[in-house]
Amino acid sequence: MKQNKKLIVSSMVAALALFLMIIAGIIPIGTYAIPVVASLLYIVLVKETGYGWALMAYAVTSIMSLILCADKETTINFILFFGYYPILKVLLEKIKPLVLRIIIKLIIFNIAMIAVFYIATFILMIPASAYTVFGLYIPWIILAVGNVVFIIYDYALTGLTVQYDKYWSKIVKKIIK
Repeated sequence: MKQNKKLIVSSMVAALALFLMIIAGIIPIGTYAIPVVASLLYIVLVKETGYGWALMAYAVTSIMSLILCADKETTINFILFFGYYPILKVLLEKIKPLVLRIIIKLIIFNIAMIAVFYIATFILMIPASAYTVFGLYIPWIILAVGNVVFIIYDYALTGLTVQYDKYWSKIVKKIIK
């Protein structure tokens, strides 16, 4: 693919991801669901244009989300994990021992989510009461449940990548040809 087509495809993915990030403030569950949906776009970008273009589109979406998105927690979730994870996942899948690959993925996820928590609490000033249910402070429970959800997300991302390679890749290549 020529450089100008890579630029066009990368720009379209960045714009669509940014659009999704902007509407996250409108949808009640958008804080967590929209960054996941936006992240799926980067599978196509990595496969069709390569890592460099995908990272550039991720950077553009991240910066523009900081400027334009009302829901900053959504933006932080995207920047610190969901935006780059599909790009990184392609590289992580090359790690041969499955157990080591899973451990590395979980470490990356946990570091990112702990960073999201501290940024949300201390920079975005989300009160600690938002993390309290029936008087019980639950961030560690949320993180534990998040690990289970992350494993499901990673498995789904793998399945979507396989489906993309089998079926959608040919269609996308014809469209951007």
